[in-house]
Amino acid sequence: MELYYIIAVTDADRGEVMNALFREAGLPMILSMPGRGTAKNEHLAVYGLGETPKTVTCAVAGVQQAAQLTRAAKRRLFIDIPGKTLAYLTNDCKIGGTPHMEFKHELIVVILNEGYADFVMDAARAAGAGGGTVLHAKGTGSRRGEKFFGVSLADEKDMLYIIAHADEKAA
Repeated sequence: MELYYIIAVTDADRGEVMNALFREAGLPMILSMPGRGTAKNEHLAVYGLGETPKTVTCAVAGVQQAAQLTRAAKRRLFIDIPGKTLAYLTNDCKIGGTPHMEFKHELIVVILNEGYADFVMDAARAAGAGGGTVLHAKGTGSRRGEKFFGVSLADEKDMLYIIAHADEKAA
């Protein structure tokens, strides 16, 4: 059985449309998270833009569901047209077999303490990355998960998603 893990990063105003496409494809479990783009404020100011809120939508799909979702996203969100503010990534592997690992692009996931995403993104840009998406998260499983008035205090984290060409990933 071949499965795809699909991650779609869209502008926030297109997040509901992408969620609807995932549902229409019959995917039983969909994860949708708010995020933000990593464009520098000075670059945004040149174009008169503000911060770039994103929606990250993820699901596991079979071959037919992934194909249906891809066709629908091309038709309704134009994901195959260069210059759109939408990144779309699929990874596939066979259950019980060896993962098929011939990708043109790869996803780099960096988990770091909250507030350090800009430093990491600056280093990634210096190495050739074009941009990324930041998600807010909480660390779990740490012994440092102390309690304050009975409420667990988990470490605040940022997750940084960067899509890179496979041959440039190491840099």
